[in-house]
Amino acid sequence: MRMYQIQKCTRCLVLISLLASSCVTVTVNIGGVEVDCNLNCVCCKGGVTRCKSDNICVDGCVDTIYSHRCRNPCRGNCYTCSQNFGNLCYTCKATYYDLNSHCGKTCSVGCYDGSCNNDGTCSPCVGNFQGNTCNICEHGFYGLSCDLHCSDNCFGGTCLRNGTCPDGCIAGYSGNTCSYPCEPNCATCQQYDKSYCTSCFNEYSGSACRCPPNCRCEGDVDECTSCVHMYSNPDYKCQCHTKYCNGDKCNICTNITYFVHEGLNSCCPCSSSCKNAICSSQFQCLNGCENGMYGNDCSKKCSDIDRMCLSCSQDTGRCTHCTNGFYPDVYRNCSACKATCIDDKCEGSSGRCIKGCIDGNWGNQCEDSCDILCRTCERMTGECIGCIHPSLYGPYCNLSCSSNCISSECDMDGDCLIGCSDGYTGVGCKYQGGEVRNTAMQSLKDNDRLKPVLQLQVTQCTVSGISRNGHTMYDELDKKQIGIPQDGQQYEIIQSSTSPVDIKQVGEEEDLKSTADNEYYNEL
Repeated sequence: MRMYQIQKCTRCLVLISLLASSCVTVTVNIGGVEVDCNLNCVCCKGGVTRCKSDNICVDGCVDTIYSHRCRNPCRGNCYTCSQNFGNLCYTCKATYYDLNSHCGKTCSVGCYDGSCNNDGTCSPCVGNFQGNTCNICEHGFYGLSCDLHCSDNCFGGTCLRNGTCPDGCIAGYSGNTCSYPCEPNCATCQQYDKSYCTSCFNEYSGSACRCPPNCRCEGDVDECTSCVHMYSNPDYKCQCHTKYCNGDKCNICTNITYFVHEGLNSCCPCSSSCKNAICSSQFQCLNGCENGMYGNDCSKKCSDIDRMCLSCSQDTGRCTHCTNGFYPDVYRNCSACKATCIDDKCEGSSGRCIKGCIDGNWGNQCEDSCDILCRTCERMTGECIGCIHPSLYGPYCNLSCSSNCISSECDMDGDCLIGCSDGYTGVGCKYQGGEVRNTAMQSLKDNDRLKPVLQLQVTQCTVSGISRNGHTMYDELDKKQIGIPQDGQQYEIIQSSTSPVDIKQVGEEEDLKSTADNEYYNEL
């Protein structure tokens, strides 16, 4: 009874499976047309004409389809499979391989056109790929497409497909891809620990390269406990030696960059913190300290008092020069450059604004404000360079332009910019009724007595004249300025109309007047 129930259940499962598979839409491309294989005989090889009356295909199914009625797709990525049950895979779809797994493996992207043989091999490879299956990057490349360069810090320039360096790093670098520098003390370090030194600079030693030359250090702290090679004074990092002495008694050293260490009967180098490394003893630098240090022995840091300080007084540690953007204030503390400095930049010792002041300020530190009537002012004196309104002028823009100027506008000297209002003329538009005043002087040359003949017709401030050699020349006299004719003479011209006018020449001799119209002879 139980055996019958099991067989019955098995038949039910098969029936359910067949019903379920018949409900799934299976399509295939035949001759460029998408065909639904659930329709009778449409997926038979050779078409509906190769189908029996019971809808069984005579010659089998088209590619990728199996079963008697050709309604089921081949498993996995099989392109052709056994026609009865589809359990055997004969060929794979493009870019897939391995018949045993129903073509469950993908060809390498390095294969030409992405296609490969059933075992995954292919030829030729594309790009920077190499190998039988074109899945290995050429030397110096990595990445999914082998288009990335291995790090220059990989030893030998070799890396794996993921960019890691299998042969380690060049000197000074660490990490999987050798992209991290070793700690500054290390010449080389372990690939996976940048702080563990495997070699050091300048004869230092130890896992952190802190054990000085000529020292014997113990433990991981690299603390000098004794000296080697006839050096002495572990407390002074074993830098003292009799070879620096000048004489057997060692009461003088070879030069002033060493000092006598009386207790050891040897000479030791001056501290590198001493300026020019010159000292008289271990505790006294002679020429001051290198920037950033202070104290008699220059062992203290200026930045310990003020972190923005670059240099300070050797005696007191008070700052004398600050880092960029700061300067020593009256209390010698580093304060930020004045906000009125352009780009907030000032000299680190004085606070003087390097690029000048923003508009509206003046002084070394741009701490003073320009006069309220100035548009901007001269940095050192505070005098106005421009006024906030064109009707003002003067060093402090506290003078008003003449009302006789057009629109009452003038330059910084009070001269009208556009011209004079109707009825006014001359410099500053001071004169009314067309009156023009212009003064000039006649210079004497080698005591020669010159007799220039001037024939002038003044109309709208234009003077025509005849020079000494008789040739005619024309000089335009600007009614707003003092003009100087080519012959060097100066004249005072009074114009009351457009008619010929009287001419007064400033001279030392008598005036001679001819009978000719408007001709005057002035003999000096």
